[in-house]
Amino acid sequence: MSKSKPIKKQKVSITAPVLEDKKNNSYVFPNWLPIGFVLLATFLVFFPTLQNDFVNWDDDVNILQNRDLEGALTFAKCKDIFTHTIMGGYNPLSIFTFALEKAAFGVENWSKVIHTNNLCLHLGVVYLVYQLVLMLNWDTWTAFFTALLFGIHPMRVESVAWATERKDVLLGIFYFLAIIQYVKHLKSNDNKNLILTYLFFILALFSKIQAVALPLTLLVFDYYLDKNLKKALIQKIPFFLIALFWGISSVWFLKAAKTIQIDSEIVAFNFLERLGIAGYAYLIYLVKWIYPYIMACVYPYPAKIPPYFYVGTLLGIASIGLIYQQYLKQNKLIVFGFVFFIFNFMFVSQIVGAGQAFLADRFTYIAYFGLFLMMIGFLNHYKKQYQMMVNGLLSLYLIICCTMTYAQVQTWKNGETLWTQAMKYDSKTSLPYGNRAIYYREKKDFKKALPDFDKAIALSGKAGTLNSRGKTYFDMGQNDKAIADYNVALSKDTTIGEIWVNRAAAFGKAGQYEAALSDANKGLRLDNKLLNGYGMRSLIYQSMGNFEAALADNATYLQLKPDDADTWFDSGILSRQLKQDVVALGHFTKAIGLNPQKGEYYLERAKLYAVMGNVEAKNQDILVAKSRGLVIPTGL
Repeated sequence: MSKSKPIKKQKVSITAPVLEDKKNNSYVFPNWLPIGFVLLATFLVFFPTLQNDFVNWDDDVNILQNRDLEGALTFAKCKDIFTHTIMGGYNPLSIFTFALEKAAFGVENWSKVIHTNNLCLHLGVVYLVYQLVLMLNWDTWTAFFTALLFGIHPMRVESVAWATERKDVLLGIFYFLAIIQYVKHLKSNDNKNLILTYLFFILALFSKIQAVALPLTLLVFDYYLDKNLKKALIQKIPFFLIALFWGISSVWFLKAAKTIQIDSEIVAFNFLERLGIAGYAYLIYLVKWIYPYIMACVYPYPAKIPPYFYVGTLLGIASIGLIYQQYLKQNKLIVFGFVFFIFNFMFVSQIVGAGQAFLADRFTYIAYFGLFLMMIGFLNHYKKQYQMMVNGLLSLYLIICCTMTYAQVQTWKNGETLWTQAMKYDSKTSLPYGNRAIYYREKKDFKKALPDFDKAIALSGKAGTLNSRGKTYFDMGQNDKAIADYNVALSKDTTIGEIWVNRAAAFGKAGQYEAALSDANKGLRLDNKLLNGYGMRSLIYQSMGNFEAALADNATYLQLKPDDADTWFDSGILSRQLKQDVVALGHFTKAIGLNPQKGEYYLERAKLYAVMGNVEAKNQDILVAKSRGLVIPTGL
């Protein structure tokens, strides 16, 4: 940009819009054809997500095994959702939406419902991006291509195609709504819009911790719209206080859950090394903004920080100098684009270090908006002079993005496709092999599971991986091999309750009930909310003839998982053993209410009705049991 033509006079610069200018009010009455095309294109590119299943990458913990999603959606359950963390993460609004979907549609099509709504939320974010660009006095061409790029860029895939990342698209809705309301406030000075900004800020925080960046982001818009930054900073003090409180609380939760720590496969890095990691991630995100040459669900830390990691840190420092230089030249678009990106990247830069990877595609979901607008705004500056070339190159680039996105969406189809893709870029750590093996085991494909477990153990013989292979041997009926793996696992780590419980199951299967009971007790002392522990100990007690203790363990199990029909039925059988017929009747009836298709439940209740002398009820249950294909005993 030459000094003779300052950027504030060009399309590349976004100057403070004039709300009263009726010639520039396209954001009030949007042209639906461009945004309609953008939404349609985004929908078509992400359409395969509607056929995706859950994956064994946090979907199990956040959705399938989440105790806050068990049972009916009552007020008490909602309270639990908003007062519990998942692996130290506090994202209650996304969990609440899962609960709503389960209550409304049940579990049969749950994955399809979640993926459909994730895509709908993403389309909503794309629409808000389009509106925001128009509100900043850009023309429809700029809004169209910025929104389209935001919608179909390959780095969007993880946030949209992964069920667990509902929190990203939900964050996007409230984050951009907050920004839009704030821009309206700056234009009209109407405090109602500022109040709405606070409201959407809080909702964004309930969606994902990344929303703590909003106060800094709003300052970028103050600069963009030529507001007094000193006054704007003072105005943001309440926003910063809310963000500080939320940030400190979230870090405390993560530490309590031991999520902010480095896995045993990974070297513990010092602060300088973590700066190198953050700087390298910054560089990689900038490269992948233009061309996402690698896309995987996990990017593992290196064993040692190579020297080239620090190149990114140096470039990051240099970019600050570049931004300041552009600030002096009043090149607002460049300053806005980079500063928006940096503010929304800095809190996920892994300087603290949470999780198993040093970067993640999903971390760019909000941050890339600034870079997308900068890219399209820059092209807008030259499109009049080189219209055919700009439109041609941009169209080609977007077609490439669409192709890459469509392909990447399908890698999230299930656990097999996800971890097979991850192995292409990470063949030196155990994570992808171990997780693909778990997927195969759950599908009862043991021939494929065992080689992956063997490979994972060869790379890193962690107790957890040995435990998983032991469970596979147990499921295959190879009890001795299962016990051998559990023994080795416990020699490495005696603090994991699940391993003790799994060995208890193997001992119980071998008829070693005293050893099994001892292991089950140890496992439950380590983790008193381990569902399988209570279920397993109940079976052990039953084998030992201690029906009262077995029934007590079933009751504890049902407190944690109240919609388990089989456990209610088992409790009915135990109650009958203890001559508690009225209690048994309640248990059988509860089981039937939860699973009315299981004929065995009706048959056992019919037997109980016969003992209780209720002939009419007995005959009704017999008819239902017959209709379910059961053979009725003679004389019943």
